[in-house]
Amino acid sequence: MKDKIILKKTAFIVGAIFACLIIIQHRYVFMCFDDYGYASLSYGWTGNAVGMDYGLKDIFQFLKWHYLNHGGRVLYFFFEIVMFRIGGTVLIQIVQAVIIIMISIISGKIVAEVVKCEEWQSVSLCLVLYGTLCLRSVRDSIYWYTASVLYVWPLLPLLGCMWVTTLIQRKETRLRKWTAVLLAFMAAFSQEQISVLIIVWIAIRILSVYWDQRQKNEKIHIPGYLILMGISAVLGGAITILAPGNFVRAVEDECYSKSIVIMLIENAGKIVNCNIGYWNWVFVLIMTAVFGTAAAIYLKNRKIMGVACIFAGYYVLERILPGQMQTASLLFGVVVRFVWVLYFFSILSVYYYKRKNYLLLSMLIAGICSQGALIISPIVYTRCHTVMEFILHIILTECIISIGNADIISRKRPRTVGFHLCVGFLCIYALCNFCSIIGGYKRNDEINKMNHYKLEEIGEGYKDGYEIEEVELYKLYDDRYATNMPYQEGYEYIEGWMKNYYELPQEIHFYWREVKE
Repeated sequence: MKDKIILKKTAFIVGAIFACLIIIQHRYVFMCFDDYGYASLSYGWTGNAVGMDYGLKDIFQFLKWHYLNHGGRVLYFFFEIVMFRIGGTVLIQIVQAVIIIMISIISGKIVAEVVKCEEWQSVSLCLVLYGTLCLRSVRDSIYWYTASVLYVWPLLPLLGCMWVTTLIQRKETRLRKWTAVLLAFMAAFSQEQISVLIIVWIAIRILSVYWDQRQKNEKIHIPGYLILMGISAVLGGAITILAPGNFVRAVEDECYSKSIVIMLIENAGKIVNCNIGYWNWVFVLIMTAVFGTAAAIYLKNRKIMGVACIFAGYYVLERILPGQMQTASLLFGVVVRFVWVLYFFSILSVYYYKRKNYLLLSMLIAGICSQGALIISPIVYTRCHTVMEFILHIILTECIISIGNADIISRKRPRTVGFHLCVGFLCIYALCNFCSIIGGYKRNDEINKMNHYKLEEIGEGYKDGYEIEEVELYKLYDDRYATNMPYQEGYEYIEGWMKNYYELPQEIHFYWREVKE
């Protein structure tokens, strides 16, 4: 009993530390790339003639143009634009930090409902696993707000919908059922990958109910709220995927002129590398160890653990190979990762099916489908893996807790101690990784604020009739901690969006210079 209280307090403290770090981190995440374009309603649109003094009517006109000419991801762009319009960078920093913490809390609640563990355990682990996200992941998908509102924010209604369905199974209420229907729509009406994920997940949930009733020779009855959730998700997904702007871009994109066979082959490798590439090797090692151990313990098969060790050994060896050999082994590495995906997807499917854990099994399959949808995408960006990584955090949390429960049940102290040491090392790695990323963004924050205040001051000066031909701005200390900057070759056009955001004339010249520390 005393040990349980100590563990509970420790887990709570660890979770609180990572939640605070998420809030602290966002204080240093500034606007970048097309954030300026959406915040000023100038991303491809020339209809905004009032600068930053636009209202709701202007926002809706911009989103209408966007829907017809650029794509259907308008709901969450609406949220982003309103955040920037009302409170600028400060407000969106706070909102996103809260959203990410809530995603981790709901993820933990889902796991707790599945494995019947204490919520403090699973929530803390989800927060720790957020700390394992590597720099490339957070830079290209989370700490770039325009990407984050599409790939991270919709996870809140998505996971919220999944969690509410578990509550409905415990006790049906009209409020819970209609909440699930609404959340399904909000998740699907976001971006294509999440639309596919929520639709597939609901379809599998309906099939699992049908299968379970058939196995028990019961009268087939699909709950009405599940059918309404499916209709709601399909409607939201159709609005997003069938937007006229998507077809306009498809016609303009040269990638669609390729042979369908070539596109499928190229994208298959890109999808694998996007999710478990060389750059994400630590997270792949963590998954390999945890998935292998959990499946080996439950299925009582040591060979699974042996295969996991072989994969882990390869990834470590690949990491320490000289640069020339890494390049030569790229194709082989992709093949290995294909095998890894097939192997662990099969093992985890059996693992969850035998445990009758259809909730997480459906999440796993739906997550895979969300990545499979990229097979016809013209470009596979790093940010495309973000949705799947958050789903994998839930799967990992469940596996870690299941391993811990198995060790406690076995009453073998060496195993229990070893498990807690491994979790401790995971926490230490996540903390060091997170603090390193915070340090990089904090260092650049000084430059971002200097440039911001200077441009704000000049913008106010122009309103008062003062004119200036050139502005001296500073380059960041470290470009690794930013998505794309206007002084980088090929991204000079970002300056146009910045000028619109700060209400400066396009004729003004930005002179970027290095800053000496």
